[in-house]
Amino acid sequence: MQEDRKPAVDGAAIARLREIADGDLTFLKEVFGAYQTDTAKRLVDLRSALATGDAKGMRRTAHTIQGSSLNVGAENLTTYCRQLERIAESGKLDGAAELIARIEQESKRVEAALSGFMQG
Repeated sequence: MQEDRKPAVDGAAIARLREIADGDLTFLKEVFGAYQTDTAKRLVDLRSALATGDAKGMRRTAHTIQGSSLNVGAENLTTYCRQLERIAESGKLDGAAELIARIEQESKRVEAALSGFMQG
């Protein structure tokens, strides 16, 4: 998969966040922690929307993950969420399960990358 070769998180986005935080690592840890907690909840919501055929809820949840992922520089995850939004907008959920699995997998890569930035 082409996207898997790209970093899970864009280093330039992290640099911008560090600049905004003005060296306050506690603030960054809070931002990343909130992102990870919220994303984990939203992934459960995506699975629930898929199970119930709730295309509208799926679109809304994918959009929310997309926006927060963009803020932390998770470009691949953002792309996958945009793709899921388009599927959900069509009202047909063909391919949604596979894409949600990819989103979950990429989310793990993002979480590991964010943890790495906090230690590095």
